Amino acid sequence: MSDYIEPTTQSRIRVIAAYAFAALVYIAVRLAWDPFFAQISARPICDQVPWWRGVIVFFACLFCWLAFLQFRAAYHIAQQLQFPSADAKVFFRTKVAKGHQALLLHAVPLVLIGATILAVLTYLLLTDPVRAIFSAVPECAGA
Repeated sequence: MSDYIEPTTQSRIRVIAAYAFAALVYIAVRLAWDPFFAQISARPICDQVPWWRGVIVFFACLFCWLAFLQFRAAYHIAQQLQFPSADAKVFFRTKVAKGHQALLLHAVPLVLIGATILAVLTYLLLTDPVRAIFSAVPECAGA
């Protein structure tokens, strides 16, 4: 007999709210992306460098947070030997994977995704263009 998680009205509302919030964040970022980078590019190079450093640090922290979320989800799957967890918010009736199936089909890919994110991030942060941004700041002509 297969186990299923049945959706409730509250869980459906939470799922819809989460997707609506994600859509609003996407729209806000999409609208602010071009003006933000145009504002940085309009500055002299000596003023651009601190901004680019901030952008790199922000995205590095963002990707570390995403990797952490992947590892945390994999840990919970391994701890409960079940995916999705019993208290998961679902929109549709969802079949529960248990035991080794939950580990192999859900936890291992999450660990691999998290490790890949960290490996790519480490590689990108150690490349010459990024390292050059964190080296000495060029002097402004008027300074």
